[in-house]
Amino acid sequence: MDTTDIFLHTYSSYEEYVAVQTEGNRRKLHNVWARRENLHYMVNKLVERGLDSDSFAVCHGTRNGAEISMLTETGLFKTVIGTEIAETALQFRNTLHHDFHTPLPAPISQPDVIYSNSLDHAHDPVQAIWAWAGDLKPSGFLVIEHSDRHEPSGAGPLDPFGLRRDLVSDFVETSSRKLLTFEVELTCLPSCRPDPGYITMFVFRACS
Repeated sequence: MDTTDIFLHTYSSYEEYVAVQTEGNRRKLHNVWARRENLHYMVNKLVERGLDSDSFAVCHGTRNGAEISMLTETGLFKTVIGTEIAETALQFRNTLHHDFHTPLPAPISQPDVIYSNSLDHAHDPVQAIWAWAGDLKPSGFLVIEHSDRHEPSGAGPLDPFGLRRDLVSDFVETSSRKLLTFEVELTCLPSCRPDPGYITMFVFRACS
């Protein structure tokens, strides 16, 4: 693969990575990428694939907690927790100050669903996927939202990881060390933002 397939920005240190992400988070604190209609559509598709009511979900990279509220509104989840690497996490309910490259702490491990539109913010996407796969409950779902903004052309210091759309499923399965199996790509999302060329969601299931 070359830089048209995959791109990963290099930082001088982990501290630089955290500083860049924290500054970007503060600057974009009130921006919301996720769309309510799309997350509700996603949940309905997961129910069709066996997700039970009274489930537990984790959203990685939630910034101001919008995804937490959107998923809570569906009424399917008993608990929805968000994670955010910036200390601004402490301002928002049900949001954990946490680096998503590392496993979740025991009290909130084993979620039924992990959702993220922030894999492009990973400085080590393989490690991030490995952590997410290890956290999931057996037969749980990982959903990664992807768009042309998440491709190599959209990568840079704040969004260090870019991956071509047709490589996402193989990349995630391989990075999970076969703990995850690709299930479906949700391409007919009901809400299309005006700026990205496309938005799609990749659904993976944790092996039992």
